[in-house]
Amino acid sequence: MQAIANALRGQESENSQEALRVLDIILRQHAAKQGCLIVRQSFSFHNDPKNFAEVGGGVLGCRGFHSSFRTTQSGLSLNIDVSTTMIIQPGPVVDFLIANQNANDPFSLDWAKAKRTLKNLRVKTAPANQEFKITGLSEKSCREQTFTLKQRSKNEDGEVQTSEVIVYDYFVNHRNIDLRYSADLPCINVGKPKRPTYFPVELCSLVSLQRYTKALATFQGSSLVEKSRQKPQERMQILSNALQINNYDAEPLLRASGVSISSNFTQVEGRGLPAPKLKAGNGDDLLSRNGRWNFNNKRFFDPAKVERWAVVNFSARCDIRGLVRDLTRIGEIKNT
Repeated sequence: MQAIANALRGQESENSQEALRVLDIILRQHAAKQGCLIVRQSFSFHNDPKNFAEVGGGVLGCRGFHSSFRTTQSGLSLNIDVSTTMIIQPGPVVDFLIANQNANDPFSLDWAKAKRTLKNLRVKTAPANQEFKITGLSEKSCREQTFTLKQRSKNEDGEVQTSEVIVYDYFVNHRNIDLRYSADLPCINVGKPKRPTYFPVELCSLVSLQRYTKALATFQGSSLVEKSRQKPQERMQILSNALQINNYDAEPLLRASGVSISSNFTQVEGRGLPAPKLKAGNGDDLLSRNGRWNFNNKRFFDPAKVERWAVVNFSARCDIRGLVRDLTRIGEIKNT
């Protein structure tokens, strides 16, 4: 902390950046203790449904926070801002795959694509609620796939006896679990390549806060932009709530370092710049209202003639002739 104090006084300090990194590690550890998803060291995401926004395709936008310490003119400051990452929709594996592939039912899924999508994702299995990492899918359907089951009894030589058992029969007859639709679907493999462990797909649910790292489709990107847009007052309220939820002052390592974090934002002096005043035709002034310039009933300041132009129609529902008439009419109005 002495190195940071020296840096704040304008003195050169070789260890100030290392000291800041230590404080950032404490922030990351504090978030991890709260069960947050940590991304790129300084981004944390809470497992709270209020922070989730569905963007389609089985993907959620998860709102989180970037936080780090910085030395500023006003002293040591906590830099915190809103951030968003993509996560897999938690819940039944089949529901995610249907949404991800825009399929009608489990039987119309592309399982080769599903295998690539599911690999290394974490699932919880019913009814034991154990967590595993997916390593692949079975080559055969649940009613055809077999595995080696060890018997409790031993043979005359004292060796453990084994038998080949069908996955579907094992869960239905031995475990007394009712399987509604898994019989003709591949099994989820959570074992090793040479020692697979199979579960019927309907018994597997994806756990929360798993990052979706593939490129977003156009409709997903548009939905994300729309749902993550925030007004300044809303953004400030979200950050205030984040400070209360994180409760940094309860972190013993920060207290031991002599660091306490105020719940109030740093206030700085500033001034509001007047909106630019535009010029329209006939010497009219164009003033902004609510941050916008309305060009209705105004003419161009310096109109120019468009010698050649064309309209390309990519929509079957567009009235192309009406569009051309409107463009021509508006051009004539703005030029007079």
